[in-house]
Amino acid sequence: MQPVPTSKSVEAPDRPRQTRCKQATSPRFVHSVASLETRLDLYVGPLQVLHYVNASALDKRAVIRTRKSGTMREHLSDALNAAVKKQDKRRISTLRLITTAIKDRDVANRSAGRDPVSQEEVLHILIKMIKQREESARTYEDNGRLELAEQERDEIATIREFLPPQLDHGEIEVACRKAVEDTESKSLRDVGRCMNKLKERYPGKMDFGKASTVVKGLLR
Repeated sequence: MQPVPTSKSVEAPDRPRQTRCKQATSPRFVHSVASLETRLDLYVGPLQVLHYVNASALDKRAVIRTRKSGTMREHLSDALNAAVKKQDKRRISTLRLITTAIKDRDVANRSAGRDPVSQEEVLHILIKMIKQREESARTYEDNGRLELAEQERDEIATIREFLPPQLDHGEIEVACRKAVEDTESKSLRDVGRCMNKLKERYPGKMDFGKASTVVKGLLR
C-alpha cells in the first residue's frame, strides 16, 4: 500500500509558483521587463509585458496585432485631446468624425458577430472619408463655394495624418504591373485577383480606385 501524501507533500508544488512571484518583483526582473516594454513600445504601443513574456509565439503575434489596432485609436485620442487644449474647433470636429465612424463600424461588427475594427478596416474608413471630402470639395469649387471647399481640404489634411505614406501614380503603376505578373493574370476576369494582391501588399497605401483602373488597362 502506498503511503498517504502528507499535507507537506501536497503543498510542495505551490512553492515554485511563490518563488516565481517573488522573482517577478525583484529589481533585476522589473528592469528587464521595463527594458522589453520600452523596445516593444516603439512598434506596438504600451503592452502588458508580463502577459507577453509568458505567451507562446502565436499569442505574441496576436498581442502585437491587437495592440497595433489599439495604437491607432490611442493616437486619435491623443490628437483629439491636444486639439481640445488648443481649442482648434475644425480639427476637433474632424477627429470626432473619425472616432465616430470607427465606433459605428465597431457596433456593426459586433451586431454581425465579428471582431472589433481592425487596423486595416480603420485605414479603409479613413480612405473613404478622404474620397467623400474630395468629391465635396470639387462640387463646392464648381459652384464657387471656395470657403467650404477649403474646409473640406483642411479636413482631408487632418485625416491624411493617420494614413501611411501614399504611393504616387508611377508607383501605383509599377505595383499593378508586379501584381499582374505575380498572379499570372491574363484577362479582365482576373482583376479581382490582382486587386486582392494589391490590398494585401499595400493596405491603406494607395488609391485602390486608381489602381483598379490601371489593372484593367493592363489586362485589356
